[in-house]
Amino acid sequence: MTPAPMIGSAPSAGTGMLAVLCDLEPRWHREFREWLRDDMMPARMRIGGFPAAASYDRIEGAAENQGGTEPFATVYEAASIGDLYGAPYQALRANRDQRDKDFHARFIAPARYTLSWVGPEFLRLPARQGEGSSTGFAPIAVIDRLDIPEAALQAFNMWLVIDYLPRLGAVAGLVRARRYLAMEGRPRHVLLHEFESADALADPAWKAARADLVAHVPTGPTSGAYARVLSVTS
Repeated sequence: MTPAPMIGSAPSAGTGMLAVLCDLEPRWHREFREWLRDDMMPARMRIGGFPAAASYDRIEGAAENQGGTEPFATVYEAASIGDLYGAPYQALRANRDQRDKDFHARFIAPARYTLSWVGPEFLRLPARQGEGSSTGFAPIAVIDRLDIPEAALQAFNMWLVIDYLPRLGAVAGLVRARRYLAMEGRPRHVLLHEFESADALADPAWKAARADLVAHVPTGPTSGAYARVLSVTS
């Protein structure tokens, strides 16, 4: 039985997220994912505070691709925004091995975000029990980065809570929609929609909600649709 959608006032998977979007020369594509799988993701899982991670490829030709969408997106859930600034994670960043340094130097136009959860959240998947629990990242993600002028911010926030999130219940295949504010990174407002499959992107209810979202962002979103190619959970 498909779980009923809900609008929750608490996060389903922690209050922090790290997101890195980038491009790479084609010769590094295969090794990039091996590096994430063998080095980067396990190291973060070992120190704790990172319940799930995933890496995605952009879906070429998707209607959601708008603006400077990068081909690769890697995301890490964090139990708390503090886990992104605490000593264990910062020690990993300060003591990179040579392979780590090499890959960061190979990134083309990287965009790095440390993100703090902002409620409410749309959820169709039942969350696991316990604070900071995670259901992991879904197979398809649409990532929106939004510039909202100060003068339009109150109206946008009200529309998002009162109109937009409730209407997502009509979108077949949408399992979760989360909003974040960037502690580091610009644009500052980030939305993450997650879907069971790419077929959901063709749902008329999603297309209508999508058009309404774009209409409510004065400068237009920087957006991309991505397919998951690698994921881990703790």
